[in-house]
Amino acid sequence: MKEKKTFSWPQTLLTVALSVLIASGVWLGFYGVPLLGLPKAEDVQSVTLVSLDSDSITVTDAENVDLLVKAANLLNYKLGTPDTTDPELTVTYTLKNGESRVLSANATTMWWKGKAHPLKQPEVFCNIVEGLFLTGHDNDAKG
Repeated sequence: MKEKKTFSWPQTLLTVALSVLIASGVWLGFYGVPLLGLPKAEDVQSVTLVSLDSDSITVTDAENVDLLVKAANLLNYKLGTPDTTDPELTVTYTLKNGESRVLSANATTMWWKGKAHPLKQPEVFCNIVEGLFLTGHDNDAKG
């Protein structure tokens, strides 16, 4: 007869912990590290966009503020050494409590909370924000 294997909490917890770590590592490898600490759209009073190629604009309507807060989710980054070029686009979130949060990016790098990170998907964020708000293709989008 076979002996029945006994249940072990430590072994079960170790198996679960290793599974979570492996799944997290695979997810980060595919999608990159998400930005943490972004403001919530309902806490943002206005968003100011400054680009090297065009004039700055300030967006205040709720729909476009929400769009610009969600657009920052495109800035997942990978681990490694970032490019040292200057930012092409600066997004300043002015919160209703008076604080400001500044996010900058160029085609390959983004700056958040004073640190530069190489982008997982280069050019996507800058192209979308510039196309929607700075090139004049959708003048209704400018708050």
